[in-house]
Amino acid sequence: MALQDGGRLASTVGGADAEGVAARGITGTDVYAQSDPEVFRTVMGMAGEGSLEVPITRTFGFDDLAQALGLVGELRSRGKFAVTISG
Repeated sequence: MALQDGGRLASTVGGADAEGVAARGITGTDVYAQSDPEVFRTVMGMAGEGSLEVPITRTFGFDDLAQALGLVGELRSRGKFAVTISG
């Protein structure tokens, strides 16, 4: 795992060894989502109706993906980024 000392780690697969990375000043957190079929149906219904809004603050071309990920990694992003893929 490549992490900068003093950084932050969030793992969706239970890989954030909080005690192990703390020695390097890294904050580690495991992040889990719980699925709820009723909430999923509601969100999908909203998407189908067109009433679900996801504000996209910036769009990047696929060739600029590294820049987009860099901004997210620096915690300088607000809202959602979209990546367009030409084909």
